[in-house]
Amino acid sequence: MDSREETSSKSIPKKRFIREEIETQYFWYLFVLFAIFLASLLIPAIIFIGYTVFFFLPNFLEATNFLVIFTQLKPLIALISMPLVLIGCYLIRLFFIGLLTREIWRWSEKKSSCLRGWRVRSKTRSQNICLRPWTPLWRRRV
Repeated sequence: MDSREETSSKSIPKKRFIREEIETQYFWYLFVLFAIFLASLLIPAIIFIGYTVFFFLPNFLEATNFLVIFTQLKPLIALISMPLVLIGCYLIRLFFIGLLTREIWRWSEKKSSCLRGWRVRSKTRSQNICLRPWTPLWRRRV
């Protein structure tokens, strides 16, 4: 029975981790969160306000007669295109959220890289640590 346990423990490699200390600054996390939030709203808000003021308001909301909305082409196009503009602005905002998050992530990785690791909060210490799986010598790139 001991030989089985020894062979099974030898066949399963145990991962070793390299620990690095990381300083956490919550002010910068909140600042980056709000910066991404506001910057991603900028272009879609300009598009939506431009559409509303220059196309939807004059053609649909300022219609003189209720029947004109459904009988003329411009108010009908303004009414039908409103959901499309909303969906388009939402998709543009999602694109900018992803783009800004990726750029800020790249910048933070250049500043303090974890080298394919995981940043975790240490429960026994008051500092954050960076866990990286230990790579064997034959897999390391020189």
